[in-house]
Amino acid sequence: MDMSARQLADPEAWIEHIREEIWAAQTTRLWKDSINMLNTVSESVFSRAAHFILELLQNGEDACARADREGRITFRISPERVRVAHNGGAFTKDDVSAICGVRSTKRPEEETLGFLGIGFKSVFKITSTH
Repeated sequence: MDMSARQLADPEAWIEHIREEIWAAQTTRLWKDSINMLNTVSESVFSRAAHFILELLQNGEDACARADREGRITFRISPERVRVAHNGGAFTKDDVSAICGVRSTKRPEEETLGFLGIGFKSVFKITSTH
């Protein structure tokens, strides 16, 4: 599916585009290999269910550093949901693409916490809706 400039600027259209690409790949060998790899890596990296809290904290800290401001991150937890807010920069199209895939251009020596490109997937261990 080709995306027009208007669709690329629309966050919902961009997410739908990513969703369509992912669903279209499900019948491929690469899809199956990627799922196996991601499951193997996530089992070793995310051995504790509460790991998602650290990952969300890292994402908020990285967003604050990118916005060049001292970070303020809040967690509100109830039986129905976890809400995380921070005063860092808003998600960009590249950020959305990164959490929808397995990629990262960050390096450990940069002043960001996360760099593997899989951390956000720990959230899926505790969610019933993706």
